Amino acid sequence: MNVALIVLGHLFTFVAAIAGLLLGLSFTTVEHQRFPFLRKLEGKRVSLLFTTVLSLAVVLVVNITKDVPPAFETAQGPKGEAFQKATASGFDRELEDAAAELKAKAKRFFDAAEADFKPGSYEDAAKSYQKSIDLLPTMSAYLNAGISWYYISNYPKAEQAYLAGLQLARKKGDEAFEGNFLGGIGLVYQDQGKLEAALQSHQESLEIDRKIGNPLGEANALGNIGIVYCQQGKLEAALQSHQQSLEIDRKIGNSLGEAQTLGNIGIVYRNQGKLEAALQSYRESLEIDRKIGNPLGEAAALCNIGVVYEKQGKLDDALRSMQQAREIFKRIGARIQLQIAERNIKRITEQLQSSQKR
Repeated sequence: MNVALIVLGHLFTFVAAIAGLLLGLSFTTVEHQRFPFLRKLEGKRVSLLFTTVLSLAVVLVVNITKDVPPAFETAQGPKGEAFQKATASGFDRELEDAAAELKAKAKRFFDAAEADFKPGSYEDAAKSYQKSIDLLPTMSAYLNAGISWYYISNYPKAEQAYLAGLQLARKKGDEAFEGNFLGGIGLVYQDQGKLEAALQSHQESLEIDRKIGNPLGEANALGNIGIVYCQQGKLEAALQSHQQSLEIDRKIGNSLGEAQTLGNIGIVYRNQGKLEAALQSYRESLEIDRKIGNPLGEAAALCNIGVVYEKQGKLDDALRSMQQAREIFKRIGARIQLQIAERNIKRITEQLQSSQKR
């Protein structure tokens, strides 16, 4: 079979060469007289072109066909019997087909997870990411699964996904993913009150981001470190870390990060008792969030402003700010934040009523 294909390939290669040569040449009157068959080629350029293209196509098909290794080979058993045995090349082709099918299924689950993630169906998203992982473990699915579990406060599953992803990232030598996984693990530890472990993860993430030149990751890591320091009561260290983060955010034009960092700086100032400085930071954060159209950040800033007003004894201003935040939280469906705002409104309202009775 292969011999016949080789002969056929050579034949059509010769035909293509001759037809192409005749197509590209022009002949004189003398040559036409000397070689009568050339006169028959006059006006046949379209036919020659078709013959050339067709011959080349046949050669291509033949070459492809003859290069496909056989799926079976004849083998002889110990008793002299002959049978067809599968070849390694046939096995390789099956692996390629199976891998293509596996990748397609894994991608379908990943795409389904992405569709659930966007509207905030995080549990459904996490489960679909996990199905993608079960078929074909990828760093992307591990990272997004961890984020999804984290968003619904399922810290054990979030940590499990992040750690598995971290192991895979280190195995592949992908430092960008490694830094992201370390940051996620730090957030999980942070929310569980494991502050020293959280700080270590964030610092490792920061080191990687600086090494690979990832300023956005560096700013995020510095911000997370600042939050941990604040939770530990190390307010000066927290302020320094947040200010470094703010400098990077402004340098790279990360407005969302800038607004968040200004809010974090306001928290540090508030804990230091510097209420006017805190109020200024919150107002700057609010202005940016409104400018970029970030309602969640806008409402958070309004809440923080209300807390400062409450501490200053400006209860009417505090109530008004909290009510504005509540309306935004209600509009965007931020249930947890809405509950916090309503508790704050209730507390401030009670204080106002108490002061009016005096």
